[in-house]
Amino acid sequence: MSILTRIFGGKTEERSSSVNPALYFNGMGANTRAGSSITPDESLKLTTVYACVSKIAQTVATLERSVFKTRPAGREMISHPVTQLLTHYADAHTSAFDFWEKIVSDSLLYGKGYAYIERSGSRPTALIWLPAQNVEEMDAPDGATVYQFSPEKSGRVKANTFNFLEQEMVVISAFRGLSPIEYHRESLGLSKAALDFGASFFGSGGNLSGVLSVDKALTDEQFMALQNAWQTKYHGKSGQHATAILEHGIKYDRIGIPPDDAQFIETRKMQANEVARIFNVPAALVGLEANVSFSNVEQQNIFFASYTIAPLVKRIENELNNKLFTERERKTVEVEFDMASLLRADAVTRSSYYSTMLRDGVMTINEVRKIEGLNPTENGDTHFIPLNVIPLSKMESYGDKISTE
Repeated sequence: MSILTRIFGGKTEERSSSVNPALYFNGMGANTRAGSSITPDESLKLTTVYACVSKIAQTVATLERSVFKTRPAGREMISHPVTQLLTHYADAHTSAFDFWEKIVSDSLLYGKGYAYIERSGSRPTALIWLPAQNVEEMDAPDGATVYQFSPEKSGRVKANTFNFLEQEMVVISAFRGLSPIEYHRESLGLSKAALDFGASFFGSGGNLSGVLSVDKALTDEQFMALQNAWQTKYHGKSGQHATAILEHGIKYDRIGIPPDDAQFIETRKMQANEVARIFNVPAALVGLEANVSFSNVEQQNIFFASYTIAPLVKRIENELNNKLFTERERKTVEVEFDMASLLRADAVTRSSYYSTMLRDGVMTINEVRKIEGLNPTENGDTHFIPLNVIPLSKMESYGDKISTE
């Protein structure tokens, strides 16, 4: 049944929460002590926030997703209706890549990303992304969680609202479901204030604010004429090299702090690194470090995969396994995101690793080829072991045998 025609009845009560995405769009909780307004949309105008959110969301979206079934002989990949939703099209209009990019970026900006599970019987047929700013979590009288979705909002007045139960929703949470933007508004506000200051400074032709003083009172007409003349000739980029000629006892006194005294560049660098730390993204991956070696970047890639992407992927896998499969399936069927591509080292290191795994019989040729994105080869599923390696318990008998030959 379509999301736009499904409405659940029953009274709900708003859950008290320290993070409410709707507040961003009601004009609340946005201003900071630095004087900048910080909302999820505004925060994306900060280059480091944009880089971190897009890096994480797009990395998760590019991972291969498969469904596995555990059998007595081991796990094997299976074809399942859920596989199509996770890897090709989440719904009739949204590719799987776009779906994961949206829901993960929502979790990073708002604290949670939401999708409605459309079903035919017990089988999921679509995952429909719901904008996080239009979803509020509510407590029903029986203690269950209800998700109230409002396709359109006008201020605090909600039009057509739809209530969905927990098992009808995929909810992807950031750390403890908290919005990094909300909990670090002051830090992001400082970044935005530094950006605004730089834009204002260079927009005025690199001129600091100042005061024009005269030795007599001006009429309103004289005041406006002087102000307009000064703004036209000496303000902005076109007037940055103009030489001011002042008449009638007019004096110009500069006020404000020069950018070097305000440590403008240092502040922007520090805040950019602070944002990268908030999202747990290594600095080199969002262009904050220069002159880094290849090996350093490789180690930062591994750090990013292990400590940023892996926990998020594990949380997503748990949510999908709990929501997309029947109770019976959950005992043996599970979704898995393939992290191998992120943890892949350089060609020389991979070659050495594969050689060891093949030599010791841990992997087959086809298993190695699969990891490298190659098609299987005939007779490539055989395990090999070195002939000159034997158990210590057989060493004595083996020595006696070769000494008598």
